[in-house]
Amino acid sequence: MEERGRPAPSQTWQQTLTAQGVYARNEGIPRVGKSETRIAVLRWGASMRKCLLCAFVVLFVVSLSLAGGTASEEKTWMGWITDTSCGARGNNAGHAACAKRCVGRGEKYALYTSEGELYVVEPQEKVTDYAAQEVKVKGTLEGKTIKIISIEKAGD
Repeated sequence: MEERGRPAPSQTWQQTLTAQGVYARNEGIPRVGKSETRIAVLRWGASMRKCLLCAFVVLFVVSLSLAGGTASEEKTWMGWITDTSCGARGNNAGHAACAKRCVGRGEKYALYTSEGELYVVEPQEKVTDYAAQEVKVKGTLEGKTIKIISIEKAGD
């Protein structure tokens, strides 16, 4: 007499599994119903979609970083040296003391252009003598920061 799940002494484990309906025609292929097959395909499809989505996200981020890494052209701006706190309010000659005080508190020197744009300027040491003055700045733009090559008073 054969116990359920245990092979008879004369049967191999494949024969036992085939007899229990686990293997089809003794080929070693698991027998699954249509619904189980669909679930397996859906699970594989969902994981494949997640994998492809992750790959596209990685490619997108890499392409953005490569596009952003290109060197920008040298350009010239005209405007007032102010600070990031006061911005447009500091585009006059009477703002020098306020700009230096704000920078002492942790703000950064910035260039307020005639187009109404505010750009942080680097290196900060180059603009300390030009606070609240109209200047001509030559440099490269990286985001909202101008990397200064040269700076001079606007009238010179």
